[in-house]
Amino acid sequence: MLGVPVAALLGTAAFAPLPFSIAQPGLTANVLGENKGTQVITIDGASVRKTSGQLRMTTIEATSPDTHVDLPDVVDSWFSTEQAVMPRDSVYPSGDSVKEIEQYNRAQMKESQDEATRAALRYLDRADEDIKVTLELADVGGPSAGLLFSSASSTS
Repeated sequence: MLGVPVAALLGTAAFAPLPFSIAQPGLTANVLGENKGTQVITIDGASVRKTSGQLRMTTIEATSPDTHVDLPDVVDSWFSTEQAVMPRDSVYPSGDSVKEIEQYNRAQMKESQDEATRAALRYLDRADEDIKVTLELADVGGPSAGLLFSSASSTS
């Protein structure tokens, strides 16, 4: 008789939401050119050298904070060479709503871009009063976009 409760418990556990996020390769874009018809990086107020070739940016995308990840998802992803299973709290702040997480990510993105711009201008020994650097890559968010921003700004 012990088998029935154990089977019921395992059946329930298999489809219960788990506190994990699944990551996989995301988009790649040439940050020296255009993405979806829009110039990725624009610089106003400073001379810009013409570039050739590509500077590819790669991203990692994770399941959204409200995605229902269950045991079959975790097991499939665990054995996949294209996916990684991570604790949800290592990807998103714990206890926050999806809206709060989106606001947090936007604030982190802006802060990261601003700091990256300042670092690039310091490297170039330039003041930032009259120089505006813009990153247009709507599919990318989070603090890591600032690293891209810094790299691209200092090579311009």
